[in-house]
Amino acid sequence: MIGRWYKTNKKVGQSEVGVWLVSHKPELAERLLEKMEKIFRFYSEIYTAYPLPTLTYLEFPNDYAAWNGFLKVVFMRESATWGILDDIEFIAHEMAHNWWPNYIGLRRNEELDLDGEAFCDFSAALANEFLFGSVKKQERAKESVWFMAYPEEKHQKGRLLLHNLRLIYGDQLFFKWITNFSKNYKGRRAGVEDIFAMAPQKEGFDLNGFLKNWVQVKIPPVFELKYEKNKTKSGNRHEIMVTIHQHSNPLARWHIPVLIRSKDAEIQKVLELTGEITKSRFEIEFEPEEVLLDPNYIIPKRVPEFQKYADVLVLIDATAFPLIFKKNYQDCLPFLFKALELDEENAETHYLIGRAYKSLNQSDKAKGFFSTATAKTLGWYMGNRYTTDQLHVYSHWELAQIFLKERNYNLARKNLESILKKPDIEGYHAKASDELDKIKNF
Repeated sequence: MIGRWYKTNKKVGQSEVGVWLVSHKPELAERLLEKMEKIFRFYSEIYTAYPLPTLTYLEFPNDYAAWNGFLKVVFMRESATWGILDDIEFIAHEMAHNWWPNYIGLRRNEELDLDGEAFCDFSAALANEFLFGSVKKQERAKESVWFMAYPEEKHQKGRLLLHNLRLIYGDQLFFKWITNFSKNYKGRRAGVEDIFAMAPQKEGFDLNGFLKNWVQVKIPPVFELKYEKNKTKSGNRHEIMVTIHQHSNPLARWHIPVLIRSKDAEIQKVLELTGEITKSRFEIEFEPEEVLLDPNYIIPKRVPEFQKYADVLVLIDATAFPLIFKKNYQDCLPFLFKALELDEENAETHYLIGRAYKSLNQSDKAKGFFSTATAKTLGWYMGNRYTTDQLHVYSHWELAQIFLKERNYNLARKNLESILKKPDIEGYHAKASDELDKIKNF
């Protein structure tokens, strides 16, 4: 590889964990390295020791990479790095690929929807919970949109299976089981039958019956939760009566966590589904403001009003962006305009249309879309390709370059100065300052 990166690394156990950023941001690199170290130690503890001398987060320019995890390296787009500290499960998932299935090979089981990808999703949720104090994966609405956009995506149900088995066995038994399996099959391939052959015995639990039910229940099962709250007679505690009505055929015999929240507190309770209607009573110390199903443990249901956002995701992520990646700008435009019709507030759509027109040497059209992008925000349902600040900085830069070429120095200066008012993303403050120095006498 040939390039210029800011590099930092740290010895963790017997390996060296490193971060290479093309964006040359030492502070960002050190913060990312700190989080990677925690995730690395966690996976080495609950699975098995990492086998190689290095593991590197390798950032590439936006036009040359997406993201992926391989042995020894995690590839990441430059734009994705800026939002990654706020979505730690993103990097935790890709790091997990260095264990699943790259080191602990696992053949996919279609019936259970279980494979290495499911283990990576599960691992990322565990890392978030144990290391960063959260059991929340994403906003429920965003999860729903993504499931509606990609309902065929594999490993959704497999991830839930692992979460359920953890609830059933409890942490001590479950993690001992998974650690033993990981150490036994490190460096070789296994099937899911090998995992379950090593499952511990648990009194009163029929693993085979549970797995049979798991296969029979189609996704997504629909769970309806209702609750009532009252103060206890003593007046010092609060009683919560929870009712879960499931609309599955056959009925799911799963364990479902319930989150009980107030502004200052959150606790999790686990209900075992016993039939079409499951009722349970809890006493807690605080008055709840909401009681809901933990989004980590359910597959989101379809929400009709979210359909347009799911369609935008498919139009941009699955259709237009692959064409942009191949520099096929003319063919990507119809899909981007369809996305714009569905949601004209998404800054990413305006920015990508501007990029396409600029690449097609249609500067006047490009200016209009870049300008609009600077006034919009990233759609709340979009992924990790950009942040709103990135889209604004990129758009101001593109506008400045067009105006400089046109010798419209006043508008070029205005856009360069706007960049300096934004966070210093990917060295754009220095770039903007250099350009401002060049035109200070114009």
